[in-house]
Amino acid sequence: MLAILKDAESHPDLFAWFGAIARGQIEVWLRSSNPEVPNDLLDFWTKTGAGDLFESETMFRPTQVPSPEPYFVSGDDIDTANQCRIPKGMSVSYLVFHDGIFLSALRLADKKLVTLGDEHEETTIYSDLDDWYLRTLRKDFAESLHN
Repeated sequence: MLAILKDAESHPDLFAWFGAIARGQIEVWLRSSNPEVPNDLLDFWTKTGAGDLFESETMFRPTQVPSPEPYFVSGDDIDTANQCRIPKGMSVSYLVFHDGIFLSALRLADKKLVTLGDEHEETTIYSDLDDWYLRTLRKDFAESLHN
């Protein structure tokens, strides 16, 4: 099980997922958007639908965001998030999947997860979703998980 899912189980107050997405819905989005996505990120979206965590972080949803909760924001989907950043200088060779204290993206050429700096330059490369989560959000918010 992914570390982020384990943390969400033991600290549900720190994670507000948008809601699971049927694999078929994600596959429709993948066909229309054409990205190749690592299996762990695909599984994460299927189980959670992405969402908000640690009060300041948002993991973007590949499909439209449902709005039953007052804090879910229109535009917290991957397509909108990327459409907003490309005119600001982000290369189309990335697919943003997270924003908060830093920006995270999928490098489309090789399906690697990366963090991007202020000028949309790569600052760190991660081997998979667990590596990304453990070295970034989990590390930055460790104190929240121990309370």
